[in-house]
Amino acid sequence: MEYEIDFHPVGDPGEDGKCRRSGDAISLRFGNLLGTHRQQTVAVIDGGFRSSGEKLCEHIKHYYGTDVVDWVFCSHSHDDHIQGLFAVLETLKVKLLLIRRPWLHADGVTTLLDDNRSTLSGTKQRLKESFRAAWDLCQLAESKGIPIHEPFEGTHSAVAGQKQMLVLGPSEPFYHNCLAAELSEESLEGTASLRTILTSALRAGIHAVSELWDQEKLSEPAPDAVSPLNNSSTVVYFAFGDNKVLFTADAGVQGLTLAHEYAISQGLDLRQCTRVQVPHHGSKRNVGPAILDKLLGPILPLNAAATRTGMVSCATDGEPKHPSARVTNAFLRRGVPVTPTKGQVICFMSPGMHGARGWTAAMPIAFKPDYSEED
Repeated sequence: MEYEIDFHPVGDPGEDGKCRRSGDAISLRFGNLLGTHRQQTVAVIDGGFRSSGEKLCEHIKHYYGTDVVDWVFCSHSHDDHIQGLFAVLETLKVKLLLIRRPWLHADGVTTLLDDNRSTLSGTKQRLKESFRAAWDLCQLAESKGIPIHEPFEGTHSAVAGQKQMLVLGPSEPFYHNCLAAELSEESLEGTASLRTILTSALRAGIHAVSELWDQEKLSEPAPDAVSPLNNSSTVVYFAFGDNKVLFTADAGVQGLTLAHEYAISQGLDLRQCTRVQVPHHGSKRNVGPAILDKLLGPILPLNAAATRTGMVSCATDGEPKHPSARVTNAFLRRGVPVTPTKGQVICFMSPGMHGARGWTAAMPIAFKPDYSEED
């Protein structure tokens, strides 16, 4: 089975000409892409901002030779993931939209809110207002007759009994917890408000860091380091024959840990994935050594051969935050060098398809013993 995965650049320059806003816009196809009777399944995972969504549509029409998309995933409804999907639904022929609809979960969320004044109808309205972009995208899908499915743990597509696509997370109960925490402006642990987290981020400074191969500086992030909405991101696994691919969107340690546990329950070893998306554009707040050991495996000896690839969507001028050198170094230690978008499409193809477009090879990020980072 042949496959192609394309990570599209996301983010427009600001007034100073710098492009610092990262986002996700991913397209992929798989099937019989080279044979005489070509057949392909096409998917989109997030669309970035509006401008990146429009470019993604042109890419699919030009390089995939089609205007049909079988699956459109919205991992979560932050603008840097969902806004470009409006262009996808408006421009292309979409067969299925996979997006969660928070307002349909008002019953499960209301029971979790620590507020006796919360009613079912009131919670439903709050969820519609808080997730307006998701509501609008679903309205657009319904107006075009596009079916909608909520991608919870266990959603899958299979051929001849073999799963080609499997959603590893979130589970519905965990999603309800994320929604309740989001409405309450608390972390999933209930220990810090999101306003506190954002205020701390505004006070962040830049400082120098040095690390050696055998002295990892990546630490375990705090339980409230990632917003509940990010932690509710869709984590999805694809199997293209012998090649396994893991897409993580903006999930943090909690979401990734639950996805890993579900994968184990399904007999999957995520350490066997040949392609792995680095969560949240390479933020050090989303991963720590423990979850990376589970997803990627242990630290390897210096100069050990890499057999897998990390993929990260990051703005051209996103460093030192996106991606963090702590994170790219940690991936590389575990045999997974990371290739960034940084303003260009990065394309990953199955053997036999390389060089078909005359593109040059994208360079992965080298190990950085000295770098700057945000507090």
